[in-house]
Amino acid sequence: MKTVGYIRVNSEGQNIARQKKSLKEAGCTDFFIEKISDASMDRPELQRMLEELEEGDIVIIHEISRLSRSTKDLLTIVEMIQRKGAGLRPITDKWLDLSDDNPMSELLFTIFFRIGTV
Repeated sequence: MKTVGYIRVNSEGQNIARQKKSLKEAGCTDFFIEKISDASMDRPELQRMLEELEEGDIVIIHEISRLSRSTKDLLTIVEMIQRKGAGLRPITDKWLDLSDDNPMSELLFTIFFRIGTV
């Protein structure tokens, strides 16, 4: 079981330090760092992280907007993480902690994101 961090900033000029610090404090030892817009799923580090995930791993992000700003892409990414048997834990969006068997977070995720796309 690994605890990995995904960090994304929009451009080369933005600093990753704040995100990396919070992810280190949350126990991350491996990081996938992207300096790219989230407008597309064409993010090499995100794809590499998803490919390397194993059952029991936890993906930690600073906030959900670092993973995706599109509801559709967020659903796709979360489903990919869950299919691998891994969990997702946002630091600032604690209500969306899908890293444990947390029925309340799963319910909120379903209400906020899945129902809205039906």
